[in-house]
Amino acid sequence: MLNTIKVRILTGYAGILLATLIAAVVLTLNNKQVTHQVDTFVSETLPALSTLDNVQSNSKQLVLIGFSLYGTTLSGNAFDEQKQELEQNVDAGFKALGYMAGDTLKSQFNSLVSSMDSLQATMSASRVDWDRARDDLQLVNELASVFDNALIEVRNQVASKAGERSQAIGSQLQTSQFTIYFLVLILAAVAMAGYHSAKKQIAQPIEGMAEKLDSLAKSRNLVARLPEQSTHELCRMTNSIHGLVSVFQAGMKEVKGAVSGIEGAVNSLSTTTEQSSSSVDSLLTDITGLVNIMDSLESDMVESLQRSQTAASAAQDSAKQVDAGRVQVKETADAISDLANDIEQTASMLETLQVEGNNVSSVVKTIAEIADQTNLLALNAAIEAARAGDSGRGFAVVADEVRTLAVRTHQSTVEINTMLEKIVVSITSAVSTMSSNQNKAHDSVGLANDLVSTLEAGTQSILALVSVSEEAAVLAKHSQLQANEAKNGVNQFKNLGDRLSQNNSQVNDAAEDLSALANGLSANVNQFKIG
Repeated sequence: MLNTIKVRILTGYAGILLATLIAAVVLTLNNKQVTHQVDTFVSETLPALSTLDNVQSNSKQLVLIGFSLYGTTLSGNAFDEQKQELEQNVDAGFKALGYMAGDTLKSQFNSLVSSMDSLQATMSASRVDWDRARDDLQLVNELASVFDNALIEVRNQVASKAGERSQAIGSQLQTSQFTIYFLVLILAAVAMAGYHSAKKQIAQPIEGMAEKLDSLAKSRNLVARLPEQSTHELCRMTNSIHGLVSVFQAGMKEVKGAVSGIEGAVNSLSTTTEQSSSSVDSLLTDITGLVNIMDSLESDMVESLQRSQTAASAAQDSAKQVDAGRVQVKETADAISDLANDIEQTASMLETLQVEGNNVSSVVKTIAEIADQTNLLALNAAIEAARAGDSGRGFAVVADEVRTLAVRTHQSTVEINTMLEKIVVSITSAVSTMSSNQNKAHDSVGLANDLVSTLEAGTQSILALVSVSEEAAVLAKHSQLQANEAKNGVNQFKNLGDRLSQNNSQVNDAAEDLSALANGLSANVNQFKIG
């Protein structure tokens, strides 16, 4: 089934199309997985990190108002209002976190709130027990540290999941890149195999046939045969040429036999001396007709050879079209290569995302340092106020420092939000690039379809070659008919020879002329090797 040029070419390019389609499907699936990972990162991880920062900020603000209550810079009613507002903010954060918050984190926050209530009760008494208030404040500070550490642990877990998702995205991109490299190698291998196969099975056999035909024409060897061909189309063309040569060989044998008959007639004429002038004229007329038939036969043979050369030219055109298909395969490989470059750009964008994440960590670290300093200043202010008793006016200076640090904390939060926006933009750009990769994969499929069209054009050229071979067979048949006419003419010569045998004396000169013509025709026939 694979012994025809058409089927072999169709099989090769069908393999290219199948490999391209499989690569397109794999790239599409990888793109969907990457998109899902990115969407999860944007919709879950980033909001979770922001919510954790808000909860941490509210818990620290809750501790600060506790120190303000202890330092008598905040009234009980104002403390209660701010405390309720901060508790509501933290509860809203827990709801937003969902399962990430956990019962332990909520329990620790409730313990912190309870200690704040105890501090509020102590400070609201008619006579403040400063030792107990100091112990309550110390407990609040310790519980706040425990809660802050728990928040940091949850944040680290979220960051760890984000890192895992980033690694998963990188793995998917690497898989896509390897798929593209593999497809390019397959296409290059198929292109090279197709080129060498076309050269070996089409171009070289046709060139060999053309050289063999030229050699036959020069040597006039009608016995030699063309080498056997492996493909169906070339085998049919070889058989047609063999048939044409066989017909010509048979015709030349008949001509040679006719020449022998003419020589016999000449010998008979040489022994006769009695022939009427009318018989001589008739003989000359028949000889002239025979020469014309031989000329026509030779002309048909030349035309048959030209048509065979036309068939070889058509086959060469077919080989060129196959080479054009190879060029289109190269264009497909280039398109796939561009797709690989786009994927590399996407990987670079994700690296940018990672750098921005590191910057966010740095800013969060700054917030933590500011919070620690705020705790120290607040603690110093509380100690100062405790030593001064009711006249703790020196706390005002410390309170100003606390407000300054709060402003710095707010600025750091703004920086965090700005960097998060940059991360979202980078992710969006990465998704757009992956969409471009998918479009280019579809373009590769289109190029493969163009290759199939080129294959069909090559098939039409081969069919044209078969048609030319059939026309050559028709001409060979026509040559055979003319050879038969030549044979009939020779028979007429024989009959005339019988008639001239009675008038030998009158046709001696004519017999000599006819003998010369027969010798020339015999010399021409002997130039052909007919076996």
